[in-house]
Amino acid sequence: MKTLVIGAGIYGATIALTLSEAGFDVDLIEKESDIMKVTTPISLRAHAGYFYARSPETMRACKQNSVRFQNTYPTGIVDRSTHYYIIPKEGSKITGQGFLESLEKYGLPYKRLKEFLVNEELIDLCIGVEEYSYDPERLREEVKERLANSNVKLLLNTDVSKTNLARYDLKIITAYASNNEVARVVVGKSIQEYEYRFCEKVIVRLPEAFHKKNFVVL
Repeated sequence: MKTLVIGAGIYGATIALTLSEAGFDVDLIEKESDIMKVTTPISLRAHAGYFYARSPETMRACKQNSVRFQNTYPTGIVDRSTHYYIIPKEGSKITGQGFLESLEKYGLPYKRLKEFLVNEELIDLCIGVEEYSYDPERLREEVKERLANSNVKLLLNTDVSKTNLARYDLKIITAYASNNEVARVVVGKSIQEYEYRFCEKVIVRLPEAFHKKNFVVL
């Protein structure tokens, strides 16, 4: 089948490579000048499921796919340090006990820890977990090399609205935030309603004691 994958992020590139290896004739298009420019650098951490304690389905998917990601793109993995997850006594939608019950239920390992950088009077729980981080540049180079050595035809600076869609038997949208915009071109309507929220991130220089420590407050 002549297949078009729209969006060359990590999902689009991986799907294109997988389909090509299975014998599909694949074109991968990207409106930016390079692959994996928009979403890949956002988190830098491959979630293993801990972050989504209120969503069992997401926890299971993250646990499985964290291992798959590590096995598929080992070159991009740079760090396997301890990450701290904290449940505060006030303001959280989950209790410390509820959090631990979710981890136990889905087999996510953890260690109860005391961390001198955390004010114990304000928290219900502090645990340490083994999650890994990735280097977006190393990951991008690994994916680019795989694409270059594959039969995938990569088309950068390519807008889906200017593409001859009739040439393709199968069209796969992996445009992330632009999914609806692309869907309106491909199928004539939005595929899902999304809620967008403005999020501000404050960047500060932390003391040396915080070096290589990652805290998530749920």
